[in-house]
Amino acid sequence: ASKSLLLIDKKAAVFCVTVFEDKRVDLKRLKELLGCSRLSFVNSQQALDLFGYQGGISPLGVINDKTNAVTVVIDEYFKDKLIMIHPNSEKATMWLKCQDLVEVINKVGNKVMYLDL
Repeated sequence: ASKSLLLIDKKAAVFCVTVFEDKRVDLKRLKELLGCSRLSFVNSQQALDLFGYQGGISPLGVINDKTNAVTVVIDEYFKDKLIMIHPNSEKATMWLKCQDLVEVINKVGNKVMYLDL
């Protein structure tokens, strides 16, 4: 299973960071990997504006990101594996190949990157 964090930097760059559910994300290291001066969590109104729904954050939320503002960051752990995510609703969970998820994200025009988190 995975968990996702929606983060924003000082310059308003937004990142949807997806990692294995039990993994602790070191925000200090992450900001260095992303080249950001500081990262904070997006508030619920910003998440609603970006993804068009409230509730659990999912990398599939970029389907609703009309300005392609969100960069999806996926932990390299998932690169050649199945990933379990919410399909924009906490009431359901789906398994898919991570490369299929990346393909969907690319088709809607958002940037996606793998990082060793």
